[in-house]
Amino acid sequence: MITFDGAAREVCTARRIRTNTPLQALVTLNDEAFLDAARHFAYRMQQEGGKDINQQISKAYELALYKPVTSSRLQSLKKLYDEAFEKLKNDKDKTCEMIGMMDEHNNPETAALVVVANAILNLDELITKN
Repeated sequence: MITFDGAAREVCTARRIRTNTPLQALVTLNDEAFLDAARHFAYRMQQEGGKDINQQISKAYELALYKPVTSSRLQSLKKLYDEAFEKLKNDKDKTCEMIGMMDEHNNPETAALVVVANAILNLDELITKN
């Protein structure tokens, strides 16, 4: 809880303070539970978003945040997908590491979507309650 600026368990607080620690992003981007959630979210993106990557990202953003994605945010997420795909398309070990196992999802397209899904699940507007 210290990473998220939370109070120790020995103390009771009525309300947690708002955190802006960069450690929060580090934890959520690298924690195995968040990666597993991102994997399953990426599978859902493929299932519900159709074949077009822009539609998949748009659908995921809408599912996660209950609002349509802006064109600039879509462009940023698409760029993230393209960069991840370029790194993963020739590296089967990294692809398998992102997917977590050898199955029907073990391909660079899905692995790159896991990266995008992880980024969406790490957005401050998704994590914090306003």
